[in-house]
Amino acid sequence: MSDSRKSFHTIVIGAGPSGLAASFCLKEKCIDYTVLEGSDRVVNSWHYVWPNFQFAQTVSEIAMPGLNLKEFNPDHHLKRDEIITIFENYQKKYDLNIKFNIKVTTIQKDRHEIYHVKTSQGDYTAKNVILSIGARQQPKFPAFFEHIQEETRKNKIIHSAWYQGAHYFPSNSKILVVGSGLSALSIAKDLASQLEMNHDVSIACRYSDAEIKRNNQHLLSVSTTLDDLAKMQVKNWGELCHVNEEKNDLIFSDNQIVSLFCFFKIICATGYNTSYELLNHLLKGRVPKQQNGITTEAGLYMVGIPAAEEKTVTITKGGKEAENVVTHIYQRIQTSLKLSRQLFNPTNTTCFNTRKKSLFKYNALFASTNKKQKKIETEQTNNPGRRISGL
Repeated sequence: MSDSRKSFHTIVIGAGPSGLAASFCLKEKCIDYTVLEGSDRVVNSWHYVWPNFQFAQTVSEIAMPGLNLKEFNPDHHLKRDEIITIFENYQKKYDLNIKFNIKVTTIQKDRHEIYHVKTSQGDYTAKNVILSIGARQQPKFPAFFEHIQEETRKNKIIHSAWYQGAHYFPSNSKILVVGSGLSALSIAKDLASQLEMNHDVSIACRYSDAEIKRNNQHLLSVSTTLDDLAKMQVKNWGELCHVNEEKNDLIFSDNQIVSLFCFFKIICATGYNTSYELLNHLLKGRVPKQQNGITTEAGLYMVGIPAAEEKTVTITKGGKEAENVVTHIYQRIQTSLKLSRQLFNPTNTTCFNTRKKSLFKYNALFASTNKKQKKIETEQTNNPGRRISGL
């Protein structure tokens, strides 16, 4: 039976791994919640990763509340379709309350500390909002690529977000992968390993293997290295430093200069920018500060979203943030219930008298409002053509 309500205690935005982990924890704690997902499926962004993608972490390094991976070898690197299937089954197994095809446009907060989530299917309200919009939001390119003519840029340069495999390029293509992270290494390996395509693959990576490993200390292992690529005849140009827009030359470290037109395609595995557009109305353009998913804005949480100094968030880290956030929400509920019990306890004279005064003021205000409303209704009945001022 579908849930048609528009008001919940907690709303999760996004049904990626971290959003699913948060919804699992909320359900486990019996907290009233729903998940709003803009697409028609869970882990939607994973469907756009290239088919041969392999997860950098081994199965033994992946942990998330409620996730059981015992069917896999601990040393196995999960493939894209395996990851998608795992989370589709996760959602079905725990019957998580997810509303699909609902795009969130903005988040607001009223003076009563209630969040109003504006969506393509009307407004939702909640006491808490957990933002789980993921790391793959706005593809980022090197700034100097903006100097290249727009038509050339469109024809020659794509982002790794749109890479779908070696077979999407003509045979014998000369392809340059730009980037110094694990995505760049993985794409270069995927291109070079498709021997039947006979691509001439090179990479522009500014780091050594030791530096790449140091930059990815959140992983226990790095599945692809520059040494691996060298054995596959993948040349490393070093850092791509600049572009000569007049000649369309690519300028690498050690003053190596190569024409942009030497390459059939340039793939930029240069990361993503995090967008907080949904929070513009709430935070007036400020970037939310958060620690372990808990922000400085009461009732607003973020899970699985990279902090300013982070490039990405692992499934394990996102799961830990989800657990921490839901624990924080649950503790707030318990504190509120404790205070309510004190207020409604007649033996607590101070609290009881405070409650009596509050109820007296409320009843007086309610009676006054009713009196004014009845007066307006009477005047409207007696003078149907006359405009009556409101409360």
